[in-house]
Amino acid sequence: MINKYFYNLSITIVGIVTTIFILTTVGGLFHIPVNPFYVLIPFIGGGYYLKKQSPENIDFLKQLLILIIIIMVSYILSISVWDTSWDGRWYHTAIIILLKKGWLPVHQNFLEYTAICHIHPESPLWGSYYPKFVETVGANIYNITNLIESAKSVNLIILSAVYMYSFAVLREFKPQNKFIPLILSFIIVLNPVCICQWFTNFIDLQVYFAFALLVLTILKTESCKKADKTDLFTFVCSSLMLAMTKFTGCMYLFIICFLYFIYLLLLKREVKKYIKTVLIIGGLIAITGVNPFYTNLRDYGQPFYPIFGEQVKNILNSNMPYGFEKMSTVERFLRSNFSESVHSRSNASDSTKSFKILQVPVKLKIPFTMNIKHFNNFFYCADITIGGLGYFWSGILLCSLFYLPFIRFRNKNERNIFWLVTVMILASTFSNPHCWWARYVPQFWLFPIFVLFFGLLQENYQNKSSKILKLMFCYFVIFSFIVNSSIVLFQNTQFSLYFTKLLKEPYDYIDFVKKPQDKIYLMVKTEPEDLVADETIIPHLEEYYGKESIIYVPYDENKIKSEEFIPIQYANVINQSCYFFKTEQGK
Repeated sequence: MINKYFYNLSITIVGIVTTIFILTTVGGLFHIPVNPFYVLIPFIGGGYYLKKQSPENIDFLKQLLILIIIIMVSYILSISVWDTSWDGRWYHTAIIILLKKGWLPVHQNFLEYTAICHIHPESPLWGSYYPKFVETVGANIYNITNLIESAKSVNLIILSAVYMYSFAVLREFKPQNKFIPLILSFIIVLNPVCICQWFTNFIDLQVYFAFALLVLTILKTESCKKADKTDLFTFVCSSLMLAMTKFTGCMYLFIICFLYFIYLLLLKREVKKYIKTVLIIGGLIAITGVNPFYTNLRDYGQPFYPIFGEQVKNILNSNMPYGFEKMSTVERFLRSNFSESVHSRSNASDSTKSFKILQVPVKLKIPFTMNIKHFNNFFYCADITIGGLGYFWSGILLCSLFYLPFIRFRNKNERNIFWLVTVMILASTFSNPHCWWARYVPQFWLFPIFVLFFGLLQENYQNKSSKILKLMFCYFVIFSFIVNSSIVLFQNTQFSLYFTKLLKEPYDYIDFVKKPQDKIYLMVKTEPEDLVADETIIPHLEEYYGKESIIYVPYDENKIKSEEFIPIQYANVINQSCYFFKTEQGK
């Protein structure tokens, strides 16, 4: 019964989240901005689906209760642990705020709204070019709660869906050990890239979640050699999520769809239904992707602007790890996966040293070892550059490669499924020229997981000793996975809680100097153009003191020099302040 509950709930969550995005983007085409109905309608539809899938009322109520608990826990955790990432608090938050305030990307330039929302003019620049699946859903959540940190609760909500769907799909293969789907499903969602981003507005984890859902849907479909309506629905939703979260997701989706098409042709299977499904996905992408694809084509001559331009090349080069400049892509990939986990940049400047991005040399290491000096470092960062899949990843990867030739499949169909998903994972990983950076290829994490899973499905062994050795080897790798993710989880949680406390200090200081009847006078600095602004400051001020307590005044450098206005200092990633305040009784 729990398998059925998990399956129904995962489909419901994926459907709700995807429908919120579709309604918001389609509504935007007709000049209808973010509003509560974009959330209400999908929830009614999700409730209807759960009711329809429940044979008894008690089953419906249990599933509904679990759904409510997932949403509430995700919400509480998200508002309790603040986003501590650079990009998350910068342009991702800016896009969420603008969408919540009524910005329609297809019809309006974001500059029309930055002044109204008191956002630095450059903050939404990058986000305006890119797909906005996560930001769109986050804006709808923010619109309901009026708490900016709640926008990222979509991360934990989708994480729960991926876990439940993984469990339900892996159980379909009927492994001898019933705990294997339970454990491997946890490992799937405890990807270190996801752990470092689930309390941020970064979007790489959503690319991974969408990729995992898509591959798992193919696994389920191929395990029974047919796709029912629910499988097709999940395939469409996860495909749309993948393509509309990030430009690289479009490339990954194309690779998956192309390889699956070739697979069906080679097995002489019916492809008409599959082609219709792909056409539906293409249609949805065309409709919901008017911004950015059409608007980029209209304004800049290419739908994928600016990823083929010099600006992106300069940004990626500036994030290149120390010593990587002259390496080939293959050498960078190998170095990154078999070196100590560090956050390294070749051009670390004085401004970046303040948040520990340094010219750290990349050092190869012995698998399953870690430098004890690094135990409390590096995985506080949402975009760690070297060894981003954890301290023990190199050992796990080598073990999976070693075990690969020893897998004995129960039947030909399972062998075909394994190689299909393996080729999909590896092809999508190596198609990205920046595959050395874990957050750009988080799906690589799935490769050893599926090696383990299909290896553990084996039922016939040559002898008892062979069975014991293989099981011990697999359980050792599973244990390594758990330890690897646990260390990352410990480090990231520790730093997230610490930085959340630091980020709240400016508001504690304002509480100290502000009298009950005082207003907060706020100046926002908008120069220079490349200033990186913390766009969570104003939403937090409004949440703490109310919009009516904040009075905006024109920026005046002299008032800062005279210390009439005090800077609101940043706690972690940005050492420039563009917000200055004073408190006094309002006129």
